[in-house]
Amino acid sequence: MKLFSTLAAVAAVVTGQDGGVRLENLGRPTSPPAQATTRPPTDGGTPAPRVDNQMVPAQQTPTSQNAAAVQQSQQAQQQVQQLKTELQSQNAKLDTAVNELQQVKTELQTKNANDARQAQAAEAQRQAAVTLGAVDQQLLQGNTAIEGQLSAVESSLGPSARANLAAARQALANSDLASARYYLSRAATDAQAGR
Repeated sequence: MKLFSTLAAVAAVVTGQDGGVRLENLGRPTSPPAQATTRPPTDGGTPAPRVDNQMVPAQQTPTSQNAAAVQQSQQAQQQVQQLKTELQSQNAKLDTAVNELQQVKTELQTKNANDARQAQAAEAQRQAAVTLGAVDQQLLQGNTAIEGQLSAVESSLGPSARANLAAARQALANSDLASARYYLSRAATDAQAGR
């Protein structure tokens, strides 16, 4: 019997000092296994924890943590640089589009202004044609005091209508009412057509 108790004591000592090796008690009652024990420090630092029948997870060393942090930082910098490049490209495209739209806007404004001037000139020529028709009626009735009305419409006439107006004035100066009326009629037609 003494042999069994000695074996049990040796087994308890071996279990406490051998890094977790367990010997079976061969049916004898023993104390429950220790959950966590502390080994004395071998290098003068804090004692390392030991857990029976369990593996303690390995911790990363500071060197591997630093390497991982550096790698993550480099990846983040690359992503930031890539995003920056993409944003610059998008900004350049947007600037180009804005410039194109500004150019189109300027062209449209110029076209609209030209169209408005042309419409205004066409309306002025139509009004001049009406006035020349009224002047022709005055000449038909024998009224030759029409120079003021001719001067008022002359600036709105096209080149052909002006040439006919000048011929009508010459005919009036020669007291040729029939020729003056003919040239006024042609001037009115040219003014109506925008010539």
